[in-house]
Amino acid sequence: MRMKINFWKKIINVLYWYNRENKRMEYCNVFDVAATIINYSKENKKQITNLQLQKFLYYIQREYININNQLLFEEEFCAWNYGPVIYPVWKEYAKNSRYPIMDIESGSTIQDIDKKIVIECQTEKLLQENIWDLVDKTHEEFPWKTAKDNDEDIIKNEYLFEGYVH
Repeated sequence: MRMKINFWKKIINVLYWYNRENKRMEYCNVFDVAATIINYSKENKKQITNLQLQKFLYYIQREYININNQLLFEEEFCAWNYGPVIYPVWKEYAKNSRYPIMDIESGSTIQDIDKKIVIECQTEKLLQENIWDLVDKTHEEFPWKTAKDNDEDIIKNEYLFEGYVH
């Protein structure tokens, strides 16, 4: 497992330097990103809850920003008590409550290999993390704290560009 994560880290570093210098990309549909996360988890025989999905979306967005200096998807996160949430995605999977998402999502339309690598690499990494540690970690970070300190219900996308280290 460690070798797999180290391999992904090397790929991410190559993408980081290449994308910083060479290209601008279009936004992904956030539901396609969610489907990619869910399917990758299932393919690797891991279960994922709606709460995990929300934290994965947040950290994938942050990592993508760090690599490409732009957003992976346009939707803004809500600043909820358990951390950042993309409301339309949360609503779609709310029927699962706190239980794992059981349905395999129909094929993701994310064809861009750079985007897919970032999503899958971060998913692999985040699947190793305890969900409550991720919740606590989001509460310590600039975007969530700034929104909460300003009594805002939305974590503005501009906040996501601050204070994240590759």
